[in-house]
Amino acid sequence: SICVVKFTSFVRKCVTETQSTIECYQRVAVGKRLNSTEVTSSQALATVRQCEQECERATCHAFSFGVSTGGNGTCELANEAPKSEPVVDIDYDLFYKNAKCLNRTSCFKRLAVGRSLIDRYVKRELYCDSLRACEEACALESAFVCEGFNFKFDKIGFESKCQLTNIPSSKLSLTSDFNSDVNFDFFEKDRNAPRRCHFPNYRPPWGGGAGVWDGPDYAHGTGYGPNRYPDAPNRFPGRYPDHPNRIPGHPNRIPE
Repeated sequence: SICVVKFTSFVRKCVTETQSTIECYQRVAVGKRLNSTEVTSSQALATVRQCEQECERATCHAFSFGVSTGGNGTCELANEAPKSEPVVDIDYDLFYKNAKCLNRTSCFKRLAVGRSLIDRYVKRELYCDSLRACEEACALESAFVCEGFNFKFDKIGFESKCQLTNIPSSKLSLTSDFNSDVNFDFFEKDRNAPRRCHFPNYRPPWGGGAGVWDGPDYAHGTGYGPNRYPDAPNRFPGRYPDHPNRIPGHPNRIPE
């Protein structure tokens, strides 16, 4: 059976944080846009955050967004690092992926584009605001060993669909175990990921299991610190205060 979970409080937290910041992209120019020779795709979106998410999904290096009426919410993506000078356009702002995210290696890789794993293999379904949040949900799943996930990006709000599975890709058939769906991509755990990519061992609900796990290595401020207590369920960024205000030894993880 499929367990459907919607983390309402987490979504509210994401809204608060992303209204003023963009995690992996920084504004490098106001009143400029990508040169047309650099644009690999273009679409109309409502907010710059949605444009950033599209860029993240496509693993692009830069994007320009029409911030004013003249720009009409146009989101232009560049899959490669731009080599030509940007074009002056007062209706647009230009964003580049920052260095810490360019150097970050994902612990997952895209196995199938435009396909979703069939429902019988989905162990948990949840909603999040980005691909990175879905990766973290899979990496931190403690009820079963998460081997991969379906991801469907939602352009309207913080309702991107994340479906986790415990079936390794080596046991799946791309023809019989997947549905054709242009809105979904399937990602698998990267077996060749660097050693700094860690995944928790399975921990039964009654306790026990392996020792302390130090969490996946995401860009600073977007993931979990080494003392985030992976045994606890439903762990999401911002749920508990960070050092120095949090007392690591406190049984409830929240300072009094």
